[in-house]
Amino acid sequence: MTLATVIVSFIVVLATSFLLTGAILKLVIKNKILDYPGSRSLHDRPLPRGGGIAIAILVLLCQLILWQQGYLYTMQFFAFFIGGSMVFVTGLLDDIRVVPTLIKGVSYFIAALWGVSLLEAIQFNAINMDAFIILIWSVFIAWGVNLYNFMDGSDGLAGMQTFLAGGVIAGIAYTFNMDGIFYLMIVIAASLAGFLFYNLPPAKLFMGDSGSCFIGFMFGMTGCYSIQQELIPLSVWLILFSVFICDSGLTLLMRIISGKRWYRAHKEHAYQRLILMGHSHGQVLLYFTVFFLVFLFPMTITALMFGEYAGHIIMLCYLLLVMIWGYIQYQYQLIKRTEQGV
Repeated sequence: MTLATVIVSFIVVLATSFLLTGAILKLVIKNKILDYPGSRSLHDRPLPRGGGIAIAILVLLCQLILWQQGYLYTMQFFAFFIGGSMVFVTGLLDDIRVVPTLIKGVSYFIAALWGVSLLEAIQFNAINMDAFIILIWSVFIAWGVNLYNFMDGSDGLAGMQTFLAGGVIAGIAYTFNMDGIFYLMIVIAASLAGFLFYNLPPAKLFMGDSGSCFIGFMFGMTGCYSIQQELIPLSVWLILFSVFICDSGLTLLMRIISGKRWYRAHKEHAYQRLILMGHSHGQVLLYFTVFFLVFLFPMTITALMFGEYAGHIIMLCYLLLVMIWGYIQYQYQLIKRTEQGV
């Protein structure tokens, strides 16, 4: 595929996403599918949600075409398409009417277990190791689905992460002739670009669980496949998604250690703290975008080019993020104590 064809394809998907998302926005407003302010909300008024419908439709349609054209093997297609559809439907039901957390968690795990099992990506010679490793991958992907949902609380944040990471992975896949991954990632990036017209601060439409959980699943499955087939190394995925992994993981650990009900909705993520401290949604999005482009993107390319130093680069990225996360949490608590006169 020539570069000109890639650009045209990107623009076509972007335009389709923009138009389809606009139509869905009118539909969800008409049917009052709204995100009401709650225990994890950073907004003070109800806003439409369900923008992920357009994203999921485009990505699933892309998978069908890729399978028909021979870019996805049959087992890959069923792993991505059926597992992704299960996650999408579960998220959509939650957007329309709240689904109990346990049911959502079980659904996401079953989808991940289905997908990883079909990929048959784990190839170990040790006896009885396959089932165990598949289980670990399934738990990790199910956690990634929820991770993406947790981080989708600020205007444009999850959308920009998806657009940027999808674009970088697509670029890597294009460079090394990984056609299936390239086409899938370029559609994800382009569909998010169209969605971001409605989701950038101030957001007119939220992605909802139908979008955030679906995207988390797609990245998780693509990562699983690319790592086990030795196409894209683990270091690339760990660096590109380090902000989400670090913020979500450290916040979860903090809540468990403090004895809180870690599965309950909250406003304790670092990005949430920043907004509660007075930073706007636009500023938080700008901080993330600059950090990604100036630091994470160069670190990703460096780790890819100099694989022998990948471990050190990952440690550097996460050490820096742990320090930033800790500083934000400290500043928030300092402000709270000052306000309380302590």
